[in-house]
Amino acid sequence: MRKEGRPSGEVITANLGLCTACGHCVLYCPQNAVRHQAILEEDIVKRSDQIINPSDIEQLMMDRRSTRCFKTDAVPKNQIERLIEAATNAGTASNMQSEYFIVVQDRSLINRLEEMTIDILWNKGLKYATGHSMVGRLLARRYPPEVFSNFKRYHDVIELRRSGKQMEGTVFRKAPCLILLCGLKAESLSPVNCALAIRNMELLAAADGLGTCWAGFLINAARMNCKSINAVLQIDESRQVFGALMVGYPRYLPHRIVRRKPRKVLWL
Repeated sequence: MRKEGRPSGEVITANLGLCTACGHCVLYCPQNAVRHQAILEEDIVKRSDQIINPSDIEQLMMDRRSTRCFKTDAVPKNQIERLIEAATNAGTASNMQSEYFIVVQDRSLINRLEEMTIDILWNKGLKYATGHSMVGRLLARRYPPEVFSNFKRYHDVIELRRSGKQMEGTVFRKAPCLILLCGLKAESLSPVNCALAIRNMELLAAADGLGTCWAGFLINAARMNCKSINAVLQIDESRQVFGALMVGYPRYLPHRIVRRKPRKVLWL
């Protein structure tokens, strides 16, 4: 620290009760002279001097697409651990770092979760999403057309698969691995924390030859019937699944990029 513009030779601390142990005092010190009692020495690593080309990152973001058709090959444990390590380096509200991960590779458990997810969503409202019943008409009035049309599409997909007895893969696309993120219910930003972590995993997975896809159906099912989902996954009642990612090797690779539709931008 400096006193009156001159180096003082000492570190001055103030308002310690406000510290979130973010580590900035350690990582920004050019002389590597600052330590924090909450940060272990082995967790302090010299930052790489490698310059990352912004166009490479941009290309990775543009190329990445959700994978909905996976090979049956299992994902090696070391690759999954790399994804989780990348996820833990995502930002969290107030540096709480309170989310934790569940890796599901057991096929019978994946199938059970899939069946539960469909049953919860169906019975909580999707079965009425045709718009013909009184409840359906109420839903159509409550939600914007683009949202209700999604409900109807999900309803039709489930009906079609049920009629053809092809329910397996409806939710998780027969992915060999699920990575779930559990956050505290009491933390209002838990969904954001989990989304940031999953985005890190998506990008690293794409660079590592893996395909991924958000499992939004499971996240909605956990919101609608948290108790049942938590019981299957052995999660305590203080937490909820706020993030879910299918992971595996893609059966097919895209050869082109389809541009996304332009979004409204308000400049103030």
